[in-house]
Parts: sequence; structure tokens; C-alpha cells
Amino acid sequence: MNAADVMNTPIVAATTKASAREIALYMLLGGFSGVPILEKDGKLAGIVTEMDLLHTIREGKSLEDTTVDEIMTRDIVT
Repeated sequence: MNAADVMNTPIVAATTKASAREIALYMLLGGFSGVPILEKDGKLAGIVTEMDLLHTIREGKSLEDTTVDEIMTRDIVT
């Protein structure tokens, strides 16, 4: 088995300027547990996971007013 056997295609990704709310909707509607976040040049900047969103809510932050750049996990091992 290789990665192509288990990955979703096409890949759903967002930019660092997307709101946490937008990412939450992508995840809810698409059945994803995480969304890769890309820089303007298309390079991987990080990932937003369900846990990142839950931490944001627990901290009392608005998903509407929080960008994924503020909450994403960086330094992803690829």
C-alpha cells in the first residue's frame, strides 16, 4: 500500500488568510479531520486539524475572526 491508496483527491487546501470558520466548514462538509494550509507560492505552510479548532474555541476566540495562520500547526514533517 502507498499514499495514493489512502489519500483524498483532489486535495482540499486553504491559504494562510482563510478564517478558522471557513476551515471548519470545509472539514465538516468534506468529512476531513485536517486541511493543509498553503503559502501564496503553493508551498506547505502547515495544517489545521480538528484539535486546532477545538483549542481555538476553548480559548474563547471567534472562528470568524481568527485566521488559520494564527492556529495552524507548523513545521510539518513530510
